[in-house]
Amino acid sequence: MSIAHWPLAERPREKMLAHGPNALSDAELLAILLRTGSQGRNAVELGRELLTRTGSLARLLATPFETLCQIPGLGQTKSLQFQAALEVARRMLREGMQSGCLLDSPTRVRDYLRLTLRDMSRERFVCLFLDAAHRLIGTRIMFEGTLTQTCAYPREIVRAALDLHAAAIIVAHNHPSGIPTPSAADVALTRQLGDALALLEIRLLDHFIVAGDTVYSMAEGGEL
Repeated sequence: MSIAHWPLAERPREKMLAHGPNALSDAELLAILLRTGSQGRNAVELGRELLTRTGSLARLLATPFETLCQIPGLGQTKSLQFQAALEVARRMLREGMQSGCLLDSPTRVRDYLRLTLRDMSRERFVCLFLDAAHRLIGTRIMFEGTLTQTCAYPREIVRAALDLHAAAIIVAHNHPSGIPTPSAADVALTRQLGDALALLEIRLLDHFIVAGDTVYSMAEGGEL
């Protein structure tokens, strides 16, 4: 049944106007982004089907654009709307990190890394570059690897830190396996990178590992 034939109180837009976004289910929020359904399904039904297909809202929003376009009922326009929503969320978090000392807002850093790295099928190595007051001055995706290995070279990271005149950096990568425990290679790379940066008086503040909803801190774990 078309949403236009639903009772007013049950329609996603009217429901959000009356009660706010927290009152909506994930499928209803997606319906507002989708705006229209497809092939006999209204927008809420399409949103529900997308959640079932991908497993969660986070996985849906982390799905690559090319893959989204291949899902029946989406196409380029709706896929672009999802990509835009995710990028808006990332930029909001990034702006928040630029406004103050990151060491005073560890939750914000974890949220940003979770949004950037969670549910990716390939390993990705990200660097956050900070000034002397530990404010964010830049972010870079340094490397992408296979399911089992990321080729992260300390020399390239050091060069990027110098280019941005960074005083400190935070690095992070994801474990597609869903296991947040750092490997021996993770520990070795972290210590090698820390030593290389220390020669230039640049501090390595932390190395985070993102695995699903878990964000593991190697500094807190004593592996730094």
